[in-house]
Amino acid sequence: MVTEEEITRVAAMMRIEVDDRREYVEKIQEMLDYFDILDSAGVDDEEIISRVVGLDHLRRDEHVPSSDDLRYAARSEGGHIRAPRLG
Repeated sequence: MVTEEEITRVAAMMRIEVDDRREYVEKIQEMLDYFDILDSAGVDDEEIISRVVGLDHLRRDEHVPSSDDLRYAARSEGGHIRAPRLG
């Protein structure tokens, strides 16, 4: 069972403010209960299937210039599309 003290301690380590600890206790407990369901699925005996692909079967990593005319893009500058600032 998750406690409010654990929520407070984890929030402090993550440097986030938590106003209603009870709300998070319920949500985290639901997540942990779901993990218990996944753990009991019994897939330990399942075979893991993988396929190894050699490097000679991969495409070459090369620059291919675009043939699109970027002058008509909504926000373009110097032949490049300008993206909004993040943050």
